[in-house]
Amino acid sequence: MTTNAIYGKSGSAITFKDANGTYVFTMKDGVDLGNGQSSAIGDLGATPRPMLYSWEARMKWVATPTLGDVVRIYAYCSDVSADADLAADGDVTPETKFGNFMLIGQVICSVAADQYFYAAGLAYLPRRYLVLGVWNASASKDLNATSEACVIKLTPVYPDVQAAA
Repeated sequence: MTTNAIYGKSGSAITFKDANGTYVFTMKDGVDLGNGQSSAIGDLGATPRPMLYSWEARMKWVATPTLGDVVRIYAYCSDVSADADLAADGDVTPETKFGNFMLIGQVICSVAADQYFYAAGLAYLPRRYLVLGVWNASASKDLNATSEACVIKLTPVYPDVQAAA
């Protein structure tokens, strides 16, 4: 009996960042400790479209963060752009405003050093319109205010069915 293999095939990435990205996400405003930021609305396209996305995040605090500091990453999807909570690039506080968002991951300070920190994962995003959010849960440091220091990239993952061998 022959079987089909199903591989993952990556599509074109979209980026959320303050400049030169697909969608605006002004994390360079120096997201204060104990505060958050929501992105502008992203459009993932009309159906049919992929629903599984690989995400990658790069974050940098303003100076040497404390070991264990964390930035939580949230996502909200809707089929109607006007229904999106926090549907504009802007400050968010308190974190409970992300209560209807999905927590898709986090970036953790793994070494007390003034450097970039990276994280990646998968997110199921089943609707057309998307708003991302971040919450800086650091007790002592703001996010870095340098342009493009903090970036979130989403890459669609398509199932690629191979012929039976």
